[in-house]
Amino acid sequence: MVSVTMHNPSTGQIFGVCITSEKNYLDRLLQRLETSKEFALNPFFTPVIATSLCVHDLRKECGNITDACGGIESTMGYWSEDDELSLDKVPNVARIPQRLNNLAIRIAEVEFKFSIITNLLAQLKTQLSRSPNKCSSSVTVALQEQVVYLQQCTGDSGRVNKRLREGVQSMVQTVRIDFDVFPIGQIS
Repeated sequence: MVSVTMHNPSTGQIFGVCITSEKNYLDRLLQRLETSKEFALNPFFTPVIATSLCVHDLRKECGNITDACGGIESTMGYWSEDDELSLDKVPNVARIPQRLNNLAIRIAEVEFKFSIITNLLAQLKTQLSRSPNKCSSSVTVALQEQVVYLQQCTGDSGRVNKRLREGVQSMVQTVRIDFDVFPIGQIS
């Protein structure tokens, strides 16, 4: 999803472009707009909501990747009490490199999106701090607090994503070593 919103302070006009493959994104955005009408006059309300939805979706994707990564770790015996479990005893071992490659690509995509969101949140925070006096100060403060919260969520999820990337890299190295010792044709 790509969302760009620009505000012209001299005219008070807001322009936005939103490109998404999520079918329900616009419905979710409209629902948030309709339930918070007291915020509607603030020119930064829509960008904060749009960014919030992006952060939520990325955190959800990060959770899905965590689950998938955990599944592979379990399959490979990472959580087994038998520390000496080797890939020759692992079911569906031939699919593990493909699954790890898929995870690595998904992790890189999420990391890229998190970097965009991080920059966007920093820009929103700066713009909110320079918000014109004609906006309600309580609404501006609430939006600033929301941006700080989103920055914390993004930072936390970024650290989880880093752990996932390092875990996948470790598993790739383990699979590479085991495949060198036990070529796929020799594993039963």
